[in-house]
Amino acid sequence: MQVSVIIVSYNAKTYLGKCLRALYEHTKLRPLEVIVVDNASTDGSLAMLARDFPEVKAIASPDNIGFSGANNIAMREAKGEFYLLLNNDAVVARGAVDTMLRIIQEKPEVGVLGPLLRNEDGSVQISYGRMISFHAEAIQRFLTKGNVRGNPLVRRYIEGRSKKEAHPDWVSGACMMLRAETLETVGLFDDRFFLYSEEVDLCERVRRGGYRVFYTPEAEVIHVGGKSAEANPEKAAFEYRRSQLYFYSKHYGRGRVLLLKAYLLVSIAVRWLLGTPTDRRLQEMLLQLVWKY
Repeated sequence: MQVSVIIVSYNAKTYLGKCLRALYEHTKLRPLEVIVVDNASTDGSLAMLARDFPEVKAIASPDNIGFSGANNIAMREAKGEFYLLLNNDAVVARGAVDTMLRIIQEKPEVGVLGPLLRNEDGSVQISYGRMISFHAEAIQRFLTKGNVRGNPLVRRYIEGRSKKEAHPDWVSGACMMLRAETLETVGLFDDRFFLYSEEVDLCERVRRGGYRVFYTPEAEVIHVGGKSAEANPEKAAFEYRRSQLYFYSKHYGRGRVLLLKAYLLVSIAVRWLLGTPTDRRLQEMLLQLVWKY
């Protein structure tokens, strides 16, 4: 078994079906082990898998244990030499998986490989970057907002960058191929990350373990983005900030954590004054998180 494809899904049945159909139609590689971990969906995802994709190994989690925990369950079960982690709202282009496998096999120094990600309209997503820091996050936020708003200069920059191979600090967890032997050295995801930043943390450990992270434009994947998060946006927003606080405490000193907490307190205060009752409830949760962290 060369490749085990691992998909974590939560209440995204329609997108999951599209993801799996494209995977089988656009991938020549066989045999192909496909494992779906369902994070306690209530939309009939498991029934759809049993009916339409009986060849898929479905693992039903009794609770929503997040992206990291669910991927770890699947990777412990997987038999492949390489793991392809794929979001349920991602659609691989023809030959993308085969190309990723060829490239990572040709580059034994690469422990993690990511493809070019595109939005549904064909525009390029930001799918790799530098290690998380205040500076890197500010640049990432600027580029992401400009890309979403269709800023021509930002899009031209992102498009130009996407055409070149790169050795970034991290690649997006929406679609990444991992070398199984690398994970035996550096470990699986840190499941204290429920959602967000877990791939950056893993890529950092991969690089510290002596392997390289690689981005290739030769393989393309359409990624809708945020479909599982849409099922519970308040929880997703909360988990983003919790992951951010944990990431800074894990990788940086107390000083940077205090700066982050100060920034979050100001942000919470502003949003509380300007927000709706629903938004204020979220800010209360975030305030408790910051004080307790």
